[in-house]
Amino acid sequence: MTAALRLALVAALLPMAGCDLLGAKCLDGPIGCALPGSWTLVAVNGTPDTGSLQINDGQFDRGGYAQLPLSDTERIAGPFSGTYTDDDDYAYKYHITLNITNPSTGTLWRADVYAQPEISGSTMTLRLGTVRVPEGIITVNSKYPKFKAGTVLTFKK
Repeated sequence: MTAALRLALVAALLPMAGCDLLGAKCLDGPIGCALPGSWTLVAVNGTPDTGSLQINDGQFDRGGYAQLPLSDTERIAGPFSGTYTDDDDYAYKYHITLNITNPSTGTLWRADVYAQPEISGSTMTLRLGTVRVPEGIITVNSKYPKFKAGTVLTFKK
């Protein structure tokens, strides 16, 4: 087998191998590789709340299924796509695109969310950065006070 053929074979198998293949040098970095799994929301900005994130276990895909509060009366639920980077040039390393239904109103809801996850043991804090909706960026005076820049979501695995 030629060196070029061996290299091509390794390159073809790498995406199927998962994060464990590279150990500490995981393709998504240690945080990105700790994201997959079932996470239960326990607090929003330190106040007890409920919800969940199911994040896919894949080589690059960090999407999944979300059930999260927007306010005290409105929630969102449905699938989302997501990517994670360990590049230090990005302040918010987790990019989530939500195309989900707001069960409170029955309408389709889309948002691009840039967040910074921190994981310690079985706890994840997800600090929301920019939150964009078709009408613009959700701001401090948002009608979605639990889903805007600066919000800190705390989850347990």
